[in-house]
Amino acid sequence: MNETALDGYDVRLSFMFPFKYQPRLFVTKSKFKDDGSYETKLTDWGLRFPFADHWNLTVSRQKQDSKSAQTVGGLTYSIPFGKPSSDIGSTTVSSRLSEKMYLPVERENRIIKKKLNLGVTVSGF
Repeated sequence: MNETALDGYDVRLSFMFPFKYQPRLFVTKSKFKDDGSYETKLTDWGLRFPFADHWNLTVSRQKQDSKSAQTVGGLTYSIPFGKPSSDIGSTTVSSRLSEKMYLPVERENRIIKKKLNLGVTVSGF
């Protein structure tokens, strides 16, 4: 089995509504390819709703390559490390950056790989 990382990009645009728990509308676009003929594309759009402290519900539509779009959902829990922040879920905007130091950040390390299986089968009597 031979695996290689693909060249490509991810772009994510999101809009946070100024309501309690701050729901987010997002669009993600990805495109990965290799030097040869392999290529994959993904478009994802939806809503991420933090409904309680450290809990997020995400519902989105994903379209990959030439397949039809499908609806997907996810439920995530973030484990709080460090100093607890008192302004999660509030609608006020602080002018001090130091107060935002321990707020969790959205981050995703996405590495897309192509897997090539080469196999030889020998049979005999």
